[in-house]
Amino acid sequence: MASKIKVFTIASLALNVAVASLLGMQKGNYVSQAKEAYEKKADAYYKQAKNIIDGQNSVIENNAVLWNLACSANLQASSSKEFAILEKRIVNPSIFSSKVTGSPDGKGKLRTVSWNSDYYIVASFDKSNKLVGVNADALLGNAEAPALSEEPEATDDVEETVE
Repeated sequence: MASKIKVFTIASLALNVAVASLLGMQKGNYVSQAKEAYEKKADAYYKQAKNIIDGQNSVIENNAVLWNLACSANLQASSSKEFAILEKRIVNPSIFSSKVTGSPDGKGKLRTVSWNSDYYIVASFDKSNKLVGVNADALLGNAEAPALSEEPEATDDVEETVE
């Protein structure tokens, strides 16, 4: 009987050591799995945040170009031709577009320069093509521009206005 207890004790001890080593290996595996999952999630969140920040930086950069055009036009341009030349020099035609429409009162024309439907400026000209003013309300968040809802009288091409 003593030999059976001795064998049982040795077998039990070997089994306990095997179970303890198995638990140790599993614990290490769980830690590496958790670390890997954390790194994947953190990387995904970082990429999302970077995309958001890059998008905001793009908005800021494009709006800075529109503000530059609006301020420069108020200081330097006195006619639609000068405005078009200034626009051609300041804005990138692959990002920005412009369109010319008649003014709502029929006493002149409006030139809208935008990079999307939410961010734009509207330059107003009288019948003799003199610059009346530049409306930057859309850049301030007060977008109610009649120029965006009307059909254009001329194409987007800056060259047509520069004669």
